Amino acid sequence: VVQGLANGTPYQVQLRARNELGLGNASSSTTLTPSRAPFAPSIQSIVRGDTTLTVAYQLGANGGNAISDVEYSVDGGINWLQQPAPSIVSPLRIASLTNGTNYTVKVRAVNVQGSGDASVSSTGTPVGVPSAPTVTSATRGNQSATVAFTLGAANGGTTSNIEYSLDNGTSW
Repeated sequence: VVQGLANGTPYQVQLRARNELGLGNASSSTTLTPSRAPFAPSIQSIVRGDTTLTVAYQLGANGGNAISDVEYSVDGGINWLQQPAPSIVSPLRIASLTNGTNYTVKVRAVNVQGSGDASVSSTGTPVGVPSAPTVTSATRGNQSATVAFTLGAANGGTTSNIEYSLDNGTSW
């Protein structure tokens, strides 16, 4: 084992043997470039969408070989998933998630040495638009109306406001 080499630097390696009479001929030269799996990326942001999380990340050092893919985990690094097509382009869009569920996201880069170190985890919760409220009753008043309703599903978010229309949805 030859120690102290720099990852990503090509070396022309030759060997020769020594005995009590001296040195033998050198072997033919072979090029060797030491490397390791990539260093950890860093997650810059997570944007939540309807059943999706979009993860922006910055790749770490490649460890001496080109990075060919980025893998992700939504359970804190217990299980790792590959993208549908290998890619290192940020951001990464993670689909088919459940709205309202907190996901602990990690990413890691891959090169010929394998999967690299994982990023520090970040959390994200997908959210969709709320479902329509259900009108349970409407009571007429003097130049007014009282409308009772139940909220529809929040789809992972928090309903912050109820709007109304008096012209069948043309204006709100």
